[in-house]
Amino acid sequence: MKKKILSISLAILVLAQALFFIVPASAADGAWTGTEATAFAGGSGTADDPYQIANGAQLAYLAAQVNGGTDYSGKFFRLTDDIDLENREWLVIGNAHDKPFKGAFDGNGKTISGLLISETKPYNAALFGKVQGSTAVIKNLTVNGKITGKVNSGAAVPAIAAVCGSLYTGASMENVTAYADVTISDATVGFYVAVLAGYVQGDSKVTNCKTYGNVTTTNETTKNQEMHVGGMIGRVQGCTITDCVNYVNVSNIRVAGTTPAGGLIGISMVDGAVTTRLVRCINYGDVYAEAADGSSNYRAGGMIGDTDRSWNYKSTVIMDSCVNLGKVSGKGTTGAGGAGGMVGYDESKSTTLTN
Repeated sequence: MKKKILSISLAILVLAQALFFIVPASAADGAWTGTEATAFAGGSGTADDPYQIANGAQLAYLAAQVNGGTDYSGKFFRLTDDIDLENREWLVIGNAHDKPFKGAFDGNGKTISGLLISETKPYNAALFGKVQGSTAVIKNLTVNGKITGKVNSGAAVPAIAAVCGSLYTGASMENVTAYADVTISDATVGFYVAVLAGYVQGDSKVTNCKTYGNVTTTNETTKNQEMHVGGMIGRVQGCTITDCVNYVNVSNIRVAGTTPAGGLIGISMVDGAVTTRLVRCINYGDVYAEAADGSSNYRAGGMIGDTDRSWNYKSTVIMDSCVNLGKVSGKGTTGAGGAGGMVGYDESKSTTLTN
């Protein structure tokens, strides 16, 4: 009898140990196998009952719908679990200039990890390709990934980043944190490269965001095009950046030609009379820009690499209570450039620093 009880006890112990090492189904539910779901996990898309996304297949379903022409304007989404994209090549949500995401995406404090973009994309290379409009929001989200892929030379806005390629016409990002290594070489067109967003314009807003990692870009031949490289954002044009912090180290090296790099922003460009505002932002990342031929200008700035101008307009930049704590350096000529604690080269001559 004692032997029988002992055998049963041992069997229970072995079963308990086995169960201890089994990963609960919920821990693996968010992992992406490369497939697309046929529906969201639930919800009707209203503010009170948002579409629910619980795993990678449902996130891929969102990409497929947006890339098919559904912009979800006025619709709401919420992540209900962390998602691991398993370092599989990502599809990009909004893979064409005329196929933006216009909905409100609430990360709900969750993390999307394992983001990988290593192939050339037709438009923007990021988790979200294009986010557009005053009702379009990405918020309360953490993204972790690796980006080495480029975009086609014919892309309307060749933006590369981990979270969002282009933030357009009043769209916003709030409480987003991104960890990414972005490595791009030999640009065939002037890429906008960063960790959070490649291009932010048109009264769009970025608030309370943080970026970590490295951005490294190199152009090794004279045929390669200028890349606008920032730790947080590659190019801005008439937008507002508030309470944001960058820890990304930035390096932009080009064989010949102007080479801009900034801790927070690569370049502030102009297409009309617009103003970009930076409020209470901090850069901790190191910035390095090199015009390797020794006769071209490098423009390395702790906050912004270059403020652009055209014949008719200037890129007005207002920085209020902003601080750079990163090391800024470069190599090349400084006649129209150099290394600056806040701005590498104030080409527009319309930059204002307060407080």
